[in-house]
Amino acid sequence: MSADRPQGERLHVGSGTLWGTLDGSKAEADAAASRKPIEEGRLSAALTHLANISYRTGRALEVDADSETFGANREANGYLSREYRRPFEVPARV
Repeated sequence: MSADRPQGERLHVGSGTLWGTLDGSKAEADAAASRKPIEEGRLSAALTHLANISYRTGRALEVDADSETFGANREANGYLSREYRRPFEVPARV
């Protein structure tokens, strides 16, 4: 938000009613409140990946939360990573 604009002044974004108006001070507060911890984002993405792996194997899976694997299920564990081509390899331990 520009320091030259009075607090709460309406900022018109785009044209017409498609974008409407945006209250600058409220937008800043909303943006700060919407920043979620990185761990929450990682867990959200992981759930999607787990659902895809379950779909590909065709069965329900049990996840070992400590090791983040499917225990002894080799087929499901095979979907957790892949072989990368050089020079884009990912080390086993980072």
